[in-house]
Amino acid sequence: MLAGWVVVGGALFWRAPAWDSVAVQGEFNFLPENSPTRRGEELFQQAFPDDREKSSIVLVLTRNDETPLSSSEKTFITDTLQPKLEQLSESESNSPILSVRTFSDEETGELLISKDERCALVEIQLSLGFRDQSNREQIAKVEQLIKKLKRSKGYPPELNVAMTGSAVVGRDEHRAQNKSAEKIQSWTIWLVLGLLLVVYRAP
Repeated sequence: MLAGWVVVGGALFWRAPAWDSVAVQGEFNFLPENSPTRRGEELFQQAFPDDREKSSIVLVLTRNDETPLSSSEKTFITDTLQPKLEQLSESESNSPILSVRTFSDEETGELLISKDERCALVEIQLSLGFRDQSNREQIAKVEQLIKKLKRSKGYPPELNVAMTGSAVVGRDEHRAQNKSAEKIQSWTIWLVLGLLLVVYRAP
């Protein structure tokens, strides 16, 4: 009997569809169409049709010695890092990457570097919500690009890069939830097996 339950459970687990194929993507898509949140989002899109940013990946660039960024490091950010990031968008037809902004941007550039010039930000704007699982692929591509640039000869040795942004927070939150769910699943399976052993071994 116990072996039968194990076989049935294994078959159901193997045949179950992937969560991403049946779940609704986006932080608001599960809400009814007439909900205030969905209605507000619709009105916002009508008022600002060109503003399609829903989440972002933000690179935080500093020096290891916490001194102001040098001119060569700033040049690397604007002339090497930014174009490489923009190429990620050009490499696929329906890329969620909308734009890449640095301190050289005319409109918001001054907001992307600290007054003491010890920290600069590179904002990668995305068209997907911060909980959308498709962001994981874009974050992985950015991480791979950073690793590749760090191994290149032209990379400034003192330049440190950290990653944050709403899309990264959504990715990390999803990882933590999956890890917690896996632990609960494991403990539940062992608990059920233990209970079955106790029940069927009882006189």
